[in-house]
Amino acid sequence: MENKKKDYAYLTKSGILHIVDNPNTAIEAIGRGKIVLTDIPNKYGYPVIDGEQVIVYGVGKMKHEAQNGFIEPISVLDELYKQCEGKE
Repeated sequence: MENKKKDYAYLTKSGILHIVDNPNTAIEAIGRGKIVLTDIPNKYGYPVIDGEQVIVYGVGKMKHEAQNGFIEPISVLDELYKQCEGKE
């Protein structure tokens, strides 16, 4: 069985969830909460679920693109957000 690479999830100052592969980026960019290791796929700093990037603004507040409406919350992203907040 192959080990998945772990990336670093954190919240920006404005509370948006980001995931990056470089721990130094996470350390420099974290705005609040804590950095959490995750194996959730990501692209350009945003989580990818079912092939689509998801912008996570908070627990239950997610969009595929900034100008689109909110989507149904994705539980794994809600949990990751809570972990980054320190409210797991």
